[in-house]
Amino acid sequence: MSQIILGTANLNKKYGFLKKSIRFSEFKKIIKNSNKNKVRYIDTSINYSGVHKILGKLNLNKIKVITKISIPTNNNINAELWIEKIIKNIVRDLKTKSLYCVLIHNSNILLNNKYKKYILNLNELKKKGKIKKIGFSVYNLREAKILLKKYKFDILQVPLNIINQTFCDKNFLQNIRKKNIEIHARSIFLQGILLSKDLRKMKYFKRWRTFWKDYYNWLNKNRISGLTACLSFINGVKNISGYVIGIENEKQFKQVLDCKIKKNLKFESFLSQKNKKLIDPSKWK
Repeated sequence: MSQIILGTANLNKKYGFLKKSIRFSEFKKIIKNSNKNKVRYIDTSINYSGVHKILGKLNLNKIKVITKISIPTNNNINAELWIEKIIKNIVRDLKTKSLYCVLIHNSNILLNNKYKKYILNLNELKKKGKIKKIGFSVYNLREAKILLKKYKFDILQVPLNIINQTFCDKNFLQNIRKKNIEIHARSIFLQGILLSKDLRKMKYFKRWRTFWKDYYNWLNKNRISGLTACLSFINGVKNISGYVIGIENEKQFKQVLDCKIKKNLKFESFLSQKNKKLIDPSKWK
């Protein structure tokens, strides 16, 4: 079974297409009962305004923190000093001694060799024990394949769910396995869209009403919820070490924990979609 990674993009603020959030009080309950709730990892980012300081109010000694940073586009910046300062600030805000993993959020910038120095400096901090692992958060398969050729890293975070199966490419997964790289999936519920009762009523998604009709019929035929479908899919993909979930409260988190995975569930071919306006939230308007 893949590890659950608790997302923080919606901590104390509305996030995503459905504008959902989780209050700090609810998040605190989950972390307080981290052993019972099987919380081992948190996914966060320096771009989530103020979240590092909010998390610093919690006892994260037993939690492995994965955070994302964005490399500055200004090539005149001293990479070594910039990396040292930003990691120092993150550790200070989180009130931890070190970070489990740092992911580059705008990883496409590293396709240009002049930014390679940032990876070199992250690796130096890794050698010093300030960071245990480094990696990339990517958006498309082409970008991931190039990064695999150019750099040595530990974790790759990718968008992956029932209707966006781009990263299920067999050759890609085999290459990942050979290099001993962990894959972490994000957007497994597609910002909660795949858990919604009827997307045919939402203005933006009406254009795909035929697909949604087939999706709901498939759920009904298999007598499963959207939650069961999403979790069964992600747990069925080989080489997925962990997956990020966004929730609104402790009750929802318990529903994830209690969800029974259907190992023999058949994911029909129509479920895998290619239209970026449907599967890529950055294209939604």
